[in-house]
Amino acid sequence: MELQYAIALLVAAIISAIVMWFSWKRRSADGSIGLLLTMAAAFVWSLTYAIRWLSKDINGQLFWLDATYFGVVVAPTAFLILAFEITNRKHWLTRRNLILLAIIPTLTLVFLWTDPWHGLFYNGMRTGEAILNGGVWFWVNAVYSYLLILIASLLLFIASYRTKSLYRQQNFIILIGMLLPAFSNLVSLV
Repeated sequence: MELQYAIALLVAAIISAIVMWFSWKRRSADGSIGLLLTMAAAFVWSLTYAIRWLSKDINGQLFWLDATYFGVVVAPTAFLILAFEITNRKHWLTRRNLILLAIIPTLTLVFLWTDPWHGLFYNGMRTGEAILNGGVWFWVNAVYSYLLILIASLLLFIASYRTKSLYRQQNFIILIGMLLPAFSNLVSLV
């Protein structure tokens, strides 16, 4: 079973890398930077999680599970940036707002990697499996992440009704592409 998960995640990482490459080549187009960031986060998340499934010892599994968070914390912010870009709200992407958006993800990584000293992220419960009883900061990050995804989704949904048919379809594809993994991740938390 682990090999099946790992293969699916590696395929997702490859697809993310291909989309990243196309986004980079077209980086002057609207939405390309947000898409590049979103796909980079998905690439890191998928690749590190695949390696976690392939790891044989518990220490390797724990390390790679933690490493997934370099993608996990970036994905919601990147998706919001993408939504701002493709809904003509680039003016919201000021240096100040980007710094504010980066505070919770940065603190999450700090608390995650220093958790043995304070227990804010794992609440003293550390296993190679999914986190079912995370600490305070795990839930702060989860709420923050889903809030960003919700805001980005609403922006795309509203914009879909105000745009031409082609862009409407693209917005819905992006929306579905982000909401499916977010929903499945949310289900795994409850």
